[in-house]
Amino acid sequence: MLSLLSSSLNQAVQKLLGRTVTDVTLREYLRDIQRALIKADVDVNLVLNLTESIKKSAFNPPPGVTRKDHILYLTYKELVKLLGEKPVHPTLKRDSTVFLLVGIQGSGKTTTVAKLANFYKNKNYKVGVVCADTYRPAAYEQLKQLLKNIDIPVWWEKGKSSIELASSGVKKLKEEGFNIILIDTAGRHRDESTLMSEMKLIHDSVNPDNTILVVDGTIGQEARRQAE
Repeated sequence: MLSLLSSSLNQAVQKLLGRTVTDVTLREYLRDIQRALIKADVDVNLVLNLTESIKKSAFNPPPGVTRKDHILYLTYKELVKLLGEKPVHPTLKRDSTVFLLVGIQGSGKTTTVAKLANFYKNKNYKVGVVCADTYRPAAYEQLKQLLKNIDIPVWWEKGKSSIELASSGVKKLKEEGFNIILIDTAGRHRDESTLMSEMKLIHDSVNPDNTILVVDGTIGQEARRQAE
């Protein structure tokens, strides 16, 4: 989806660069931007606000700046504002930091755990993983397979509940001096009241420093509904 959006936005820009900026060409350019964003499932109101902001200042470039360059700058500025102007960094503590990863089935939590584990290991943190997924077959085996090549341990015990696995695993890894502790959990949906209640209990039992909602990057506006 992102590559398609990038291609569509680039086409709109190239089309503008090859023409003289007039009311007509600006209107066509903004329409192309709107199509690209709406096709990528961006909220219509956000799209209209973005293009309206560009339109308001399009013909008032600062001295020494062409209209085209000014319009491209406005487009860049509004897209950055839409996507988020500042990165959000996780909370990292001096002794140990606990990450709890949550999300629906198939969203990529386990893969994200492996990527985060590798990322922090490369920054010289001592990383450990807790498998608290008792629902998906071979969840523990998959984690072990993903983390085996980067030599990161996975804590799990047969017969324990998800809550017991999370709390016992965090306690064990903290005792062993792990700086970064990542907890992989079972996928769950808001309509699954039992699993949602269990997630709250897991959260309360480990009191994580960071809770990360993992969502599929191709689902567009559905991501907001999942977060809610």
